[in-house]
Amino acid sequence: MIPVFDRLDALPALSPEERQLLDSVKALARDEIAPRAADYDRNAEFPWDNIRAINALGLNAMFVPEAYGGAGLSYAAYLACVREISAACASTGIIWATNFHAAKPLIDFGTEEQKMRLLPRVAEGAIGALCITEPDSGSDATHMTTRFIPGCQRHCRLRRQDLYQQRRCRRSLSRLRQMGRAGCQSFR
Repeated sequence: MIPVFDRLDALPALSPEERQLLDSVKALARDEIAPRAADYDRNAEFPWDNIRAINALGLNAMFVPEAYGGAGLSYAAYLACVREISAACASTGIIWATNFHAAKPLIDFGTEEQKMRLLPRVAEGAIGALCITEPDSGSDATHMTTRFIPGCQRHCRLRRQDLYQQRRCRRSLSRLRQMGRAGCQSFR
């Protein structure tokens, strides 16, 4: 089995534009993100300064299609940037990576109205979120039992334990929105 970082190193070559962006991300990670990482971990604080620095570089735009205000860069470039940010500060890396994972279903499956309304905000620096927890699996998506049932139109039935998930997601989203008012926007 090939270690994950060897597989990342074997990704397709980046374009000159993507290579230039990666150089900027490496400098950002080295000069701004890494020096703050230990303090954020020690104090258990949300790394707002790091997120602002990422937004100042315009990194959210890299995975948003150009038609919605993004740069539409390659997935390989995104992975290379996540790797650099995560090496500097794991918390900041997962927060930024979650933006991609929250926006990707919108990019792939959202209505045109949703894309027009939300993706430009993501490209400008909004923070996205995922709520993927169930009573017996926590955030381990591979052990979730909720399933999509084709043909379900408007009112899908959820098991009783899935109601726990809905309430928890609403509380998490509410907290994220409150945090967003403190300095960064969250998309709704």
